[in-house]
Amino acid sequence: MTTTTPKTTPHRRSGFTVLEVVVALALSGMVVASGFAIIAMVNSADRVARDATAEATAQLRTYAVLQRAFTSMAAAQPLPPEPEDEDAAADDGETIAGDDPAAAALDAAGLDQGLRDRVAGLLGIGGSTSPDAGLDERLDAAVAKVDTSVPPHFDLYYEEVDRLSLPRLELVLQQSPLAFGAMTLTGSEAFRRDLDSMSERELAARRAAAWAGSVRGVFELVALDDRGWCLVWQPIDPLGPRTVLLEDLAALQWSVLLPMSRDEVEGGAAPVQGDWVPVHAAYLADDYPDAIGLQFETATGARGDWRFETVTVDPAPGN
Repeated sequence: MTTTTPKTTPHRRSGFTVLEVVVALALSGMVVASGFAIIAMVNSADRVARDATAEATAQLRTYAVLQRAFTSMAAAQPLPPEPEDEDAAADDGETIAGDDPAAAALDAAGLDQGLRDRVAGLLGIGGSTSPDAGLDERLDAAVAKVDTSVPPHFDLYYEEVDRLSLPRLELVLQQSPLAFGAMTLTGSEAFRRDLDSMSERELAARRAAAWAGSVRGVFELVALDDRGWCLVWQPIDPLGPRTVLLEDLAALQWSVLLPMSRDEVEGGAAPVQGDWVPVHAAYLADDYPDAIGLQFETATGARGDWRFETVTVDPAPGN
């Protein structure tokens, strides 16, 4: 009997070839890479949005601080007129430059007459009381005299620092321009970092300084390592902690709109656009600028061109 053995086909193992595995891994890598790219893009957009929001918030806060400052500026009070003596009356109330060392120093400076008269009128050291000096020629010169032993109550000037001319705006305010509670709630990241780094003693000192009354301070540019050039508010008298307002600045410039003269005001002259100048100093309210301008640009390209109307108030008692 013949036995027939059935033919069997070889069994093939199930699985993927090397080529299939390589293709699958390549596709998986592309999917994962795309996912990471999307996540990075979302994080970058979120970071840009947060930075833009923080920058806009800092600008709004700075605008509020400046507006509060420029509407509470404390002008100096003129000194009371000195008693007239008979010899002075014989000179028709005119000051002889040779009898006044300060006036003589002005004459020796070689200034043109218009500038000399304006400086003399500002400082109240005698000389012409022409309209160019900012004084009404019908007023006695003694009425407009001020205590020049202290710096001007408003002073916009440039200071040389490391071969750079940096603008400084120094002024006396009726009270601090910092509304401390509001700033805590709406302050920039820079302000929050300042708060986090303060001790309880420093925090209490800052709160006290914010409501202590009349203060002399300065808006100035300061270079900080981690923030670039910053616009800061620095109380001078009484001395207080520095507050960063704007940071990472590429450019900044102050300007002031000079006030109309007394003759223009009393003569009923129509208001016209005056001269915007980069430097100015004033003691008396009549010499304060009508408006203050601030132009700036940040490293991110954000720009500001602000104009503030000014208001002068009586200084607090003892100032």
